[in-house]
Amino acid sequence: KEKHMHSYPHCWRCDTPLIYYARESWFIKMTDPEVKANLIANNKTINWIPETIGTGRFGAWLENVQDWGISRNRYWGTPLNIWQCEDCGEMMSIGSIEELKEKSDNCPDNIELHRPYVDAVTCKCPKCQGTMKRVPEVIDCWFDSGSMPFAQHHYPFENKELFEQQFPAKFISEAVDQTRGWFYSLLAISTLLFNKAPYENVIVLGHVQDADGQKMSKSKGNAVDPFDALQKHGADAIRWYFYENSAPWVPNRFKDEWVSEGQRKFMGTFWNTYAFFVLYANIDDFDATKYQLEYDKLSVMDKWLLSKLNSLVKVVDTNLENYKITETARALEDFTDELSNWYVRRSRERFWAKGMEQDKINAYMTLYTTLVTLAKISAPMVPFMTESIYRNLVCSIDKNAPISIHLCDFPKVNEQFIDKKLEETMDDVLDAVVIGRACRNSTNIKNRQPIGKMFIKADWKLDEFYTAIIADELTTSLPNIFNMLFIIVLLSIFPTTAELNNSLKFISLYTLEEYSCASCIKEEMFNELCWDCSISCLFKTSD
Repeated sequence: KEKHMHSYPHCWRCDTPLIYYARESWFIKMTDPEVKANLIANNKTINWIPETIGTGRFGAWLENVQDWGISRNRYWGTPLNIWQCEDCGEMMSIGSIEELKEKSDNCPDNIELHRPYVDAVTCKCPKCQGTMKRVPEVIDCWFDSGSMPFAQHHYPFENKELFEQQFPAKFISEAVDQTRGWFYSLLAISTLLFNKAPYENVIVLGHVQDADGQKMSKSKGNAVDPFDALQKHGADAIRWYFYENSAPWVPNRFKDEWVSEGQRKFMGTFWNTYAFFVLYANIDDFDATKYQLEYDKLSVMDKWLLSKLNSLVKVVDTNLENYKITETARALEDFTDELSNWYVRRSRERFWAKGMEQDKINAYMTLYTTLVTLAKISAPMVPFMTESIYRNLVCSIDKNAPISIHLCDFPKVNEQFIDKKLEETMDDVLDAVVIGRACRNSTNIKNRQPIGKMFIKADWKLDEFYTAIIADELTTSLPNIFNMLFIIVLLSIFPTTAELNNSLKFISLYTLEEYSCASCIKEEMFNELCWDCSISCLFKTSD
C-alpha cells in the first residue's frame, strides 16, 4: 500500500471534509451542437477586458461546455416549475401564474410562488387524468442571476419596450471567478432565449489580496474589514487606490500605507491646489462669474496649462470610452502634479499682487477653469471630494448651475486651446529642471545655492524665455544649450579661475552615443550613476 497526496473538497465555512454523492438532477442540455455553436458565436461579439479572458479562460469553458445541472435539493430558492403525475409519470412545465391557474383546480388567486405554498398546488394530468404535483427541487440561484436582465422588468408579461431599450447591457463588471458563474449564466440564458449576448463590454476584476499577495481569509486572520478601511481612509481614497494601482484584472494587494500614498499623491495635491485658490480668492473677494477667460491676454504659462487641460480632457474621455481605467487615473495624477508643482508654484506671485490687474485676473480665471474642469473629469473616480469642490467653486456663485457635479455634462474639448508645440517645449523645460535638480542632489548642492555655469546637451533649442525659467528654477545663469543628446553638467562657482583650474584639472565631455551608463566607465572621474535610472552622470574632480 502507498499513500498519495491529492486535493480533496472541504466545507468553505467549517473546513469539514465533504463527501460527494451521485444524485438525480435536472439539466439544461447546453451540449446540444446548435446551442454550443451559438454560445461561442455570441461570445465573440463581446468586448472582454482583458481580451485574453474571452478568448482564453471563458472561451475554453464554452468550448468544453457541459450540460447545466440547474436543480438543487434545498428548501429555499426558486421552486423548479415542473409538475409530475403520480400515476403515469407525465411531466409538465408551467410558464406563468395564469397558466398555473388554468391547469389547477386549487391555485389561489394570490398564489405565493415559494415553498411551501406552491407545493400545495396540484394539476390534473392531461394523459391519465391523475394528480400532478410539483417536483421537490428548487432552481440553482445562478439561474436566477442569469435571468436578471428580463426578470427585473417582469418581461415578457410587461415592460416590453423598457426591456428592449436596456438589453443588451452596455457594460458589466465582476471578478474573474465569475467566468463560471454570472458571466456564464447571463450568456447561457440569453443565448437560449434571444440568441444574442446579454452584455457588450465586460471588465474582469482580479481579486483583492493581503499585503503579501495571499488570499484574504477570516480563518487566516488576514482579512481587512471594509468598513474599518472606509472609516480610516474614506471611500474616495480606496476607490482611487484600486483605479491607479494596477490594471483592474490584475490581483490587487491591499495595505493601509499604500492607500495613504495614493491619497497623498493625487487627492492631497488636488485638494491643496484647490485650497490655495480658495484662500486667495476669499482675500480678493474674487467672483469668477464677473470675468471672462480672454485667451489672447493670457501668459505663456496660462496658455500651457489650458492646453494641457484640454489635452487631458481628450485623453480621459477616450480612455473611459475604451474602459482604460488605470491609464485614466495615472493621466489625472500626472496632470495634477504639474498643476500644483509647476503652474501654481511658478504663478503664485501673481496671486500675491495688489489690486486686480489683468494678469492677476488671468491667473485666477485660468486656475478656476482648471479646477472646475479637473473636478468634473475626476468625478467618476472620486465622487465625494469632487462634489465638495464643485459645490463650493460653482454652486456658491452660480445659482443656475446644476446642484451636483454628477448632474453636469462631461467637459468638451476646446481644440483652439490645444498647442502641442507649447506642451512639448514646456516638457523640455521640465526635463531640464528635473535632471538639473537631480544633479544638485547627487553632489549635495542645495537648491538655493547659486550655480556658476550650466551646460545642456539636447536635440532641441529653447528661446530666452524658457531658458530663463530653467535658470530661475536651478538658481544659475542662463544655460548654454548644445544640439546633442541630453546631458547636464553643473559646475560649482569658484572665486577665481586659478582655484577652478586646481580643483578641476581636466574635464572630458562624453556623449551618450559613446557611453550608455556612467557606472560602466572605468575612469574614476565619474560618479557611479546610471542614465537608465534618469540620474545624470556628473564629472568628479580628479585626485
